[in-house]
This record gives sequence, structure tokens and C-alpha cells, in this order.
Amino acid sequence: MAGKPGRSGRPIGSVEKMFSDAVRVLVCQRGGDGEKRITVIANRLVSLAEEGNIVAIQEVANRLDGKPPQQVAVTGEDGGPLQIEIRQFFKQADDAEVN
Repeated sequence: MAGKPGRSGRPIGSVEKMFSDAVRVLVCQRGGDGEKRITVIANRLVSLAEEGNIVAIQEVANRLDGKPPQQVAVTGEDGGPLQIEIRQFFKQADDAEVN
């Protein structure tokens, strides 16, 4: 199904991200105190981090600096060093083709 001209991305309500869409709608609404729910959630996260909650500290750090890259070990057979073989393929020219 083609998108509408001038609009990009996945339409809200498509099956792939129904839960994400529902949460996004809810956190953008205002709570009983008139403050957006997302602001209340962010304030609570920061408060928990200030209290020393390690999970909250990690989440704040990940949101600000991004998650640290995961290390991936690439090894050869049986955990040994990786063997790299470089092959070069070429056609040898005949004397008649060179001249």
C-alpha cells in the first residue's frame, strides 16, 4: 500500500507497532495535574537515579549518551585466531592480447 503524498513513515495504528503506538498516545496526554505524562515519567526516572537506583542511573545514561556498544568476539575454529585468506583472481593475457 502506497503512502500519501507529503507524508512519510508508518501510519499510527498499523499492526507492526500497536503497543508502541498506544503507549506513545498515552504518554503525550496530560494527567490530572495538567502536566504531560511523559514529563511525570521522566521526573520520576531522574528522581530514582538521584536516589541511587542503578537501573534508573543506567537508563538515564543510555538516554543521554546512547547504549554502550556490545563487544563481539570473532574467532576461528575452536576459539583460535581467525584465519584470513586473500585470493586474487586474474586472467593472464596472451602476448597477442597485449600488443
